[in-house]
Amino acid sequence: MTPEQEALRASVADFFSTGADWGRLTGELGLTALAIGEEHGGFGASLVEVGIVLEEAGAALLSSPLLATTVAALAVDPSLPAAADLLPALAAGDLIGTVALDGTCTARPAGDAFVLDGSFAHVLDAAPVGVVMVSDGTALFAVTDPDLRPQPTLDQTRGQGTLVLWQTPGRLVSHNPAHAQDLLHAALAAESVGVARAALRFTVEHLRTRSQFGVPLATFQALRHRVADLHVQLEQAVSSVWFALGAASTPSSPPPPRWRSSSPPRPRTR
Repeated sequence: MTPEQEALRASVADFFSTGADWGRLTGELGLTALAIGEEHGGFGASLVEVGIVLEEAGAALLSSPLLATTVAALAVDPSLPAAADLLPALAAGDLIGTVALDGTCTARPAGDAFVLDGSFAHVLDAAPVGVVMVSDGTALFAVTDPDLRPQPTLDQTRGQGTLVLWQTPGRLVSHNPAHAQDLLHAALAAESVGVARAALRFTVEHLRTRSQFGVPLATFQALRHRVADLHVQLEQAVSSVWFALGAASTPSSPPPPRWRSSSPPRPRTR
């Protein structure tokens, strides 16, 4: 990790610790502009920087549409006409976005746009969203002022909703919905690593401060071994996340290998 990336991590970690709201998140640090090209009002950062921010957001259990908006912006092909309208607003945080990738949808041309019909469940950050990037399996379409209906979930920190499309106008924003799926998975993985890292840190602190039979829990060998195993698993997860971010950096990148077993293949020996 470069010194600049380390500085970014320290900055956002400190920022999230203050309980940043959406206005500060977009205005002071411009995190929604991070992954958007400079020609559209962003900073043109790589997915590595995006992953760092999302990891720290996960560690802080940040309740905001940052992940969904970031993925929505990354899914847009900047060479298409709709990008000029959508990306500057997403970069500024004036427009909150998300993606709807797993559902049923049909799209038919209607002049310079398309008409969409279908439905999607479990759409992330449904309540504040102003635009949804919708997949029909062959392309992505931007739907503004979407009909998103609240969907109750166990996790109260991230709202979800059901998207209903009925003769809904949409604009073409990408010919590669599979890339959007890769981006979403990589972003969620980065955030999850942050959650796991924070959970492990709290666990270690608990073991150091709580006592049993007059001694700290951290002195029990069985618990120390379990923490060591968790640390190894977390480091393996971190490596997988950076690989996924690298693989999702460009639409032409091959997908990560899908192993048949739960363990990675052993390296070949000469």
